[in-house]
Amino acid sequence: MKLKAKTLGSRIQEARKQKGISQAELAEACNISVNHMSLIEHDKHTPRTVPTLVLMVKYLDISIDDILFGMSVTRTEHPINEFLDSLGEAEKGALEIARQFEVYRKK
Repeated sequence: MKLKAKTLGSRIQEARKQKGISQAELAEACNISVNHMSLIEHDKHTPRTVPTLVLMVKYLDISIDDILFGMSVTRTEHPINEFLDSLGEAEKGALEIARQFEVYRKK
């Protein structure tokens, strides 16, 4: 997916809108507040943790390089994509661990 937006927050917002997902829905999926999601999309904050960013890209069904750079780049340049792809069947468990980490982190 090629994103035209220039900043991380605006690329997250663009991807979310292209998928027809509300800010509240994405915030809930990432275990963050709607206010925090709004601040991210308006480039006032960034996702605070890697698990939060992973939850976002997985929920938006977009690659990490698309969100970070606005376009796909080669996998050798960004091995995190190989990591995300390798989650395979463990993906649901990994996402649950990331969600639990975010909940724990907020305590």
